[in-house]
Amino acid sequence: MDTESALSCDRIWLNARLATMAGPGMIDDGVIACREGLIVYAGSRCGAPQFTAGEVVDCGRRWIT
Repeated sequence: MDTESALSCDRIWLNARLATMAGPGMIDDGVIACREGLIVYAGSRCGAPQFTAGEVVDCGRRWIT
């Protein structure tokens, strides 16, 4: 990963199944990234920008709603 162009976050959750109120409604391979207590990205892993994070959580395909 090119860390110079990666977005810096406090925490990211990977390998999550997301249930959203927008877009497709369900995302099977989702990512959520937060910085300073705010969500800066929630969506599919394939559409996500590259991130660096202080903490990475593998959700093990659990649901986040």
